[in-house]
Amino acid sequence: MGNFINMENYYADQEISFRLKELGFNEKCNAYFDSNGKFKLKHNVTNDDCHNVNCACPLYHQVINWVKYNTQCDINVWSLDNEDILLMQIRPFLK
Repeated sequence: MGNFINMENYYADQEISFRLKELGFNEKCNAYFDSNGKFKLKHNVTNDDCHNVNCACPLYHQVINWVKYNTQCDINVWSLDNEDILLMQIRPFLK
């Protein structure tokens, strides 16, 4: 049937998604984590749409832009050669 792309690889994991929710992230996303921690696709879901046990799941691109423009943090992202591993470092701006 052809090759399918695992879309979940393009989205932040549950730990990052919950941390962003705690920091005030409320952008429209196309995925979320349900009360069992299962990744689900859904169009235009925000953290306001989710209950305490759920959270919106942003694309990594959304994470990078949101951190860049809404926090006092610097963000660095690396992708390992020939791997589907993304490394992300977020730290407060140094003065």
